[in-house]
Amino acid sequence: MSMEDKLRLELHRQSHSMKVPVELKERVRQSFELYLRQKEAGRKRTNWLPAAVIAAVLLLPTGVLAHNYADSIFGSFEKMKKKVSVMTMNMYQAIGLKLSGAHQELGDAEYATFEALLKKYTAVTYDYVDPYGHINFDQMPADIRAEAKQLMAEVTPYFDRLNHQKSSRDVLTPEEFDQYIEAQMTLNTVKAIAGIKDRPDLKPEDFPEDLRERYVEANKIVAEVYKKIEEQNP
Repeated sequence: MSMEDKLRLELHRQSHSMKVPVELKERVRQSFELYLRQKEAGRKRTNWLPAAVIAAVLLLPTGVLAHNYADSIFGSFEKMKKKVSVMTMNMYQAIGLKLSGAHQELGDAEYATFEALLKKYTAVTYDYVDPYGHINFDQMPADIRAEAKQLMAEVTPYFDRLNHQKSSRDVLTPEEFDQYIEAQMTLNTVKAIAGIKDRPDLKPEDFPEDLRERYVEANKIVAEVYKKIEEQNP
């Protein structure tokens, strides 16, 4: 067993009897997220290792490591890796950290609802995920697509809240909100069909000609929604 594993095991044992202030948990969470991003970028982190392990243990009141939050949604890193080949353990742990932060912000009752929606959404869409994590909604039978759309509509306001912005469901009319959900589904689909990895500088020209119009129209709808939400934010 490596020194890191030994330290992780011992800290995990000790964590059950520890009480950590909420403020410290938040600072630790932010520091560990930074560590993961920097490690993923290939930077040296020799002196950060003990702090990173301690952070993972202190982060949750139950003493469970952060990636177990991701396990509760996706099953395991190995299961997710089979579908999303670009997934790394650092990325998976970062998802766990985001989920733990969501738990802290939403509280037990609301997080339980949020988690249940994510679990259902993941189960419904799992067979249609591409190696980059995009979902091809065009491949779904009509009933499965309808269920996936409904779940996306139900979970989207939670993501709005966690992003500290007005709920898109409240800002938009029912028709506009439906178009917004459809646009997000379309963006996922065209990226999956094209086999394109997400990046900030994606352009219509990056897509095959037969997909460009769908991409442009969906992207325009999403951009307009973001603008409306931004105008509503204090």
